[in-house]
Amino acid sequence: DLRAVGAVLRLEEGLERTAVAGWRGPALDVFRDHVYLGATVAHPDGPHEQVRASQLDLFVGRDFLVTAHQRPLPFADRLLARAQRSPELVPPEAAFLLYLVLDELLAYYEGLSGPVEDQIERMEERALTETAEGVLTDILRLKRYLFALGRLVEQHRPVFAAFGRPDLPFVPRDVVDPYYRDLQQRLERLLDTLRAGQEAVNGTFDIYVSHMAHRTNHVMRLLTIVSTVLLPASIILALFGTSFDGLPLYTPPAFALMVLALVAVTTAILVTFRRNGWF
Repeated sequence: DLRAVGAVLRLEEGLERTAVAGWRGPALDVFRDHVYLGATVAHPDGPHEQVRASQLDLFVGRDFLVTAHQRPLPFADRLLARAQRSPELVPPEAAFLLYLVLDELLAYYEGLSGPVEDQIERMEERALTETAEGVLTDILRLKRYLFALGRLVEQHRPVFAAFGRPDLPFVPRDVVDPYYRDLQQRLERLLDTLRAGQEAVNGTFDIYVSHMAHRTNHVMRLLTIVSTVLLPASIILALFGTSFDGLPLYTPPAFALMVLALVAVTTAILVTFRRNGWF
């Protein structure tokens, strides 16, 4: 089908093979009377799961636009509804229709990154209150998700910037330049949002590590207190438990003295810890 369409539109030979070769990443090639543009569409497998990339190939001339994609476009219905609702937005020149496609692609990426801020806030609360290993797993999963999404969006920057080139054969500068400048600005804002999200996730990881370290310090301090309290008692019990003939350690007064010494030393240690704020 692409070969037949390419013959009718006189596309550069071999472009149809490019369209079925799988994902290659964003690209822009300018020919005599048409342009080939490759974009990337992200397909998350689930909430903050692995992100898969698919190719969206566009062949654009002055009065035609052909799209080729092996996976369904997640924003195709929105794009079609937008064109049908406002037919005046689709003039005979294909440059504005290309803008609509790229606008919906960018809006799709913005929709993927939008809920991340709320997820990061909830993740921060979990990092402060939970100690389960699942928290660390979720943080790393969200970090990988943002990294993959940011890398896919970042690859579009040269393509979006190329629309300012004067050699594009089909772009009426006085009509579509403001729209393409708006796309570039939105792309930069989206990249800033994703970078901020990545930094926030790194901060969440630091919060979790600090929380675990604080909890470990608390446990170690408790164990130290228990060891310090039991050490004098162990010495006193060992002293009175030593078996030597002739020593007055095995009489009722000596037993009362031992119990009094245990209580006095333990109380003194606990009072000292309390005054120093150690517990």
